[in-house]
Amino acid sequence: MKLLVAGHGATQWAMVDPRPGSEVDTEFLTENMLRFQIPLEAIDPFKYGEARSFSAAVGEGFDVYQRGTVPAIATVTVTGSLPGGYELLLGGRLVTVERAVTSGSPHVVDMRTGILRVGGAVDRGGIVYSELFKIAPGMPQNFYSVARTPGTGTVKVAFNDTYI
Repeated sequence: MKLLVAGHGATQWAMVDPRPGSEVDTEFLTENMLRFQIPLEAIDPFKYGEARSFSAAVGEGFDVYQRGTVPAIATVTVTGSLPGGYELLLGGRLVTVERAVTSGSPHVVDMRTGILRVGGAVDRGGIVYSELFKIAPGMPQNFYSVARTPGTGTVKVAFNDTYI
């Protein structure tokens, strides 16, 4: 389940589960008021904040940034018509995709796993070179996408501010 914390600065959230074998602690303060405590466990050590996305035409560079405290993992979506594939570059790290992008079948590259999805289906073998990258906190970083052959497309980089 998603635990959302708001009201004390930036709204943040984390994925949690009830702690196995634990019980809910309840205390009736009045007839109409109950205080309760639910022990939770967060397998993922990170908290997440504001969702961010940046986009531009393939071939145009743009800046990406996040306001968290640890590097954020992005999802990159490429749409359009790029018959020879494309390259993604951030901070000296390169991801090369040779699979063609066709209209109606967007490519989604998950930078956590390195999995390429084409039109929603996992495509094994479309990524031929992969140095997965993360979005560092703080100052903006330059993101570039390049078409490997003539074509047109749009690239979108999406992630959440990430905290520890």
